Amino acid sequence: MKRLWRRLSLQAVGATILLAGLLMAHAQDVRVWSISVEQNDFYRELEQAFAERYPQWELQFETFSQDTFKQTLPLAFESGEAPDVLLTSMDVPMGEMLDNRWLAPVAGGQEVPQSFIDRFPANTFVNGHNMVDGEIYGVPTNEQDIWGPGYMYVNRTVLREAGVDPDSEIPTTWSELLEVCERVTETGLSCFTASFNERSQIDRWWIPFTAAAQSSSPFNYQTGEFAYADPARLRAWELLHTMYESEYFIPGVETTDRETSRQIFALDQAAFYTDGAWMPSVFREGMGFPDLDFTVAAVPSPDDGVQGALPKGLLISRLHVTSQVSNPEAAWALVDFLTQPDGQYAQGYVGGGFGFLSFTDNGRWSDPDDAELQEVLSLGQEMRVFEPVPLLACGDMAQSTAYRDALADPSFAEEQSSVIESLVTGRDWAEKASELATGRQALLLANLEEERAAGLDVSIDYFTYPEWQFGSDFDYGIYPLCQADR
Repeated sequence: MKRLWRRLSLQAVGATILLAGLLMAHAQDVRVWSISVEQNDFYRELEQAFAERYPQWELQFETFSQDTFKQTLPLAFESGEAPDVLLTSMDVPMGEMLDNRWLAPVAGGQEVPQSFIDRFPANTFVNGHNMVDGEIYGVPTNEQDIWGPGYMYVNRTVLREAGVDPDSEIPTTWSELLEVCERVTETGLSCFTASFNERSQIDRWWIPFTAAAQSSSPFNYQTGEFAYADPARLRAWELLHTMYESEYFIPGVETTDRETSRQIFALDQAAFYTDGAWMPSVFREGMGFPDLDFTVAAVPSPDDGVQGALPKGLLISRLHVTSQVSNPEAAWALVDFLTQPDGQYAQGYVGGGFGFLSFTDNGRWSDPDDAELQEVLSLGQEMRVFEPVPLLACGDMAQSTAYRDALADPSFAEEQSSVIESLVTGRDWAEKASELATGRQALLLANLEEERAAGLDVSIDYFTYPEWQFGSDFDYGIYPLCQADR
């Protein structure tokens, strides 16, 4: 099977002209590629700060749109002209990047000091995730408590017009949400704005509401089975279907894109919008609505039964040193420089409203006068819990692709796509959910059996924890199970 990035490279002929221009103009000791174009001014400041600390080396950030980055990067590796460092989330697993010979150890083969490890939360660096044989190949910069989906943005102007007090009547349960939606729609405005035109967009609604019902994870770690058809989780589908049939969403939500859905909220045409922690700065600076009267709240919870939380597990790496690094010492110095808890990157990134980081005190650098951002910070501390991570259960699980392959197998529909299809066709998604759960579970068990036959210590037991409760932190202290008397 061809690798994703290999396929992209074959489609990227149009990027060769851009690449050729880049190759003629680099003599820097450390070149960094990123897709964060909006951070260009910030990157210029970092270049100057790095030069002051390390005058013997020169640093240059180069930024691309996401599409151009995907096209250009494979060509750069093929031509031997890749950057030294990547600062962006990648769409391919680290194992695939290693198979493509794209990565080098971030410390250039030297021992990483414990002081560096201690900057990050426990279980940040794990073999099979961002390490191989004790060597770190990826550094997770962004944290996962605050920076992520799950916040409900509330347009106070729309609520007032509907006779709803935005200070005391923001819904906290699903029944209250439906009641408020009815009052809002009676005014001729929409209750909820959203974008359901593609998988990644419906996630902005689907992730927080399935998490409130049980978990946004497609897998139930209590039972060791795929969770699509779990009765508790299916309540999110029932709520979605009710809201859709009641016309509580904006007209044309099925085809509306993300930007339009956000504009509708910012133009005081809808009461609620669910999205990530980045929206306060997006509304005010990115979209140009500095006077938008809004607040932030947690997504409402089901009125009864199991109530879950947004899951968190192993942090995703955004900082990598490439296999074509020209100066490993300078690259490692940059990795260390960027992850200083009190350094210029932490202060400028968090203080600039670009996000939150895993290795610093985010509250320290956030604007104390930004009420909505401070509310995001407060809510974020309570919204997410650690779910089981089978990768940690046993050393051999680092080599297992059984779950990943079962989840990605195209023999069965993608969860979000099938939800959208059921919504617009008026079908009950519960039947499709049962089909997905049964089919993918059979694939997982077959994949694990094949890996066991190859000599790996893998088991469905490493996915099954009956005593763990949804909405509570899992105790990683029980790992590794393969060393226990089982």
